[in-house]
Amino acid sequence: MGRAAQVGRAGNAIGHEFWRDLCEEHYIGYDVPPEQRGFYHGDPNGKEADHLDVFFNEGKHDSQYVPRCILVDLN
Repeated sequence: MGRAAQVGRAGNAIGHEFWRDLCEEHYIGYDVPPEQRGFYHGDPNGKEADHLDVFFNEGKHDSQYVPRCILVDLN
C-alpha cells in the first residue's frame, strides 16, 4: 500500500503536485466544487478503478476517496 509523508515547505509543495497528478490520473475530483471533491469520476469498470486503493482510502461516502498522506509544516 502506498503511503506518503511530506515535511516542510518544499515537501508540501512537491506533495501537493504529486497528489494533484494522482487525482487527475485516477479521475478523482480535485479542482471541482467542494461537494464533488474526492469523488471518482471515471469508468467504474476501468483500470483506474481497480487501483484506487493503492494511494487512497475510501471516504465516508461511496466513491469518495481520501489520500493516504501526512503533511507537516515546520513553520
